[in-house]
Amino acid sequence: MSGVPTMTGRRWARLRSTALCVAVALLAHAPAPARAEQAPRWRTGLRFSFMPVGTFALNYFDSFVGSVDSARTICALGFGAFLDYSFNPYLAVGVGPDAVLNVIPDVPHYDGGHMFNIAARVRLSYPLTRRLRLHATITPGYGVIFKSLDTPRGFTVGGYAGSTLHLSRMHAVFLEVGYLAGFQRTAGDHPGERYSPSYLVTSCGWQLSI
Repeated sequence: MSGVPTMTGRRWARLRSTALCVAVALLAHAPAPARAEQAPRWRTGLRFSFMPVGTFALNYFDSFVGSVDSARTICALGFGAFLDYSFNPYLAVGVGPDAVLNVIPDVPHYDGGHMFNIAARVRLSYPLTRRLRLHATITPGYGVIFKSLDTPRGFTVGGYAGSTLHLSRMHAVFLEVGYLAGFQRTAGDHPGERYSPSYLVTSCGWQLSI
């Protein structure tokens, strides 16, 4: 009878050793915990704009219509790119160049022009769902209008609001509407005269998160 407890004690010792070896092996081969996926910080994209109406501040004199200091604009088209850095899911800042074609006041004897605008971007966004976000963007910048007789230049400021639909983690499309105001003045034979277009802007575009 005295041998039974001894054998039982040996068996328990073997079981404990085996269990310890199995536990050590499982811990050694356990996969490392996955890191939390970080949201992309950089966003770049393309924007296409249609500007159906607007106003033109200018100094214009015609023997038929007299002196004109304001006129409507001919509809214009625009396109550009942007690069934003997101500090958090709600705030991003960046920069974006834009080109506007057909910059023309609706008055007689005015040549067509095109505007190049470079602007800073401050963008606020708010998630409605996992894929859909609302956003608002402010774009202070500087624009130069290229036309045959002069190159008016000056500050611009734009404000836009819209929505962004995320198609995947990297790709998204967006729609927005806003207003672009120009404060350009001439720099040629009659420097300092106003030649400032302002437009109602409707835009759509594509965005890539990297």
